[in-house]
Amino acid sequence: MKDNTKIHVLHTISVSNLTGAAQPVLVLAKALSLRNEIRLSVASPVSHGNIFMRFNDEGLKVIQEIDLSPRGVFPISLLQAIKLSRIIDAEKIDIVHCHLSHDHWVSFIASAISKRKPRIVRTIHNTRLTAKRFDYRLLYGKMAKKIICISEKHRNAVIGNFNIEPGNVGVIRSSVELNRFNPEKNAEEIENFRNKFLISEDDRIIGFVARFKKGRGHTEIVEAFRKIKESVPDSKLMLVGKGELLQEIKSLVKRTLMGRSVIFTGYLKEELPSAYKVMSAAVVLAEGNDGSMRTVLEAMACGTPVIALNTGAASEIIENGVSGYVADDIGQMENRIAEVLKAQSLSRQMGEKARIRAMKLFSPGREADEHIELYKKLI
Repeated sequence: MKDNTKIHVLHTISVSNLTGAAQPVLVLAKALSLRNEIRLSVASPVSHGNIFMRFNDEGLKVIQEIDLSPRGVFPISLLQAIKLSRIIDAEKIDIVHCHLSHDHWVSFIASAISKRKPRIVRTIHNTRLTAKRFDYRLLYGKMAKKIICISEKHRNAVIGNFNIEPGNVGVIRSSVELNRFNPEKNAEEIENFRNKFLISEDDRIIGFVARFKKGRGHTEIVEAFRKIKESVPDSKLMLVGKGELLQEIKSLVKRTLMGRSVIFTGYLKEELPSAYKVMSAAVVLAEGNDGSMRTVLEAMACGTPVIALNTGAASEIIENGVSGYVADDIGQMENRIAEVLKAQSLSRQMGEKARIRAMKLFSPGREADEHIELYKKLI
């Protein structure tokens, strides 16, 4: 397809590091960049953080003439908007797809003062961004042609909280890198991971992947694990991540005398798929900054069942009782974890169905298809 017949989409995101909404945006951008119908560019912070480097390393076109850092006061934002309006005209942008509030404000002003007047699309990435606020009402109701939510739960909240016409709010679920998070992961890599953390093939591992910060559920999972060990004595808890509460949780584990049964891996990047593969089940207690619940998707893609509290989009991602469990409270979650740990055959069966569900509903190709269909309707 000739370049001048493609839809030129500019994705904007005003977060400095590849965390929260940035990770699903990267997965989507990579998938869209492979499609003939789309010419894709990205605008992000470039002066600090790692997001510019990460997008650039994936071969994506990152516009360096603008730094979308959210720091600063209104005059700085206005300067960003003026720069972006010039880029919109020079690059012949058709659609600006915004992912966070700061870049949405800047993009709306830029679109308004540009000659091309591109359509504005906004994706809402988590529950926090559906809260009743005046600025959100302006952004979603007046400053976007189309709102995309990543779950029906978020869509219903947006429509109800901001009185937006339902036809202007759609759902496109996030995706997971199925090739990277794959149950057929290299056996040698998995064995190396087991050896590194002294994990045997007979160990029954509960996995918990989250940054060590308030609200993520680390204290709750440690307390739950203490009870689970009473019925499944040979179980272990693997905590993956880094963060400000790490030492506090280590002290809690030490006080409960479970040190030999709790594995702290630190932050994992290349080894993360191997970590999922050695788990009997992954556990998720909170939505966090990424409403797509990336941990749930990654574990399922690896063929590992997930047991999650009924938060965020969990009930729409996990087929309860088939590819994992969605629990209404901590007590029910403890029972479900123990059930899976006691029957490794159940873990395998659910894991196989989880992988099938991930391939069917959460592939990058599917997500790209749905976005392209939406973009075409807006042009």
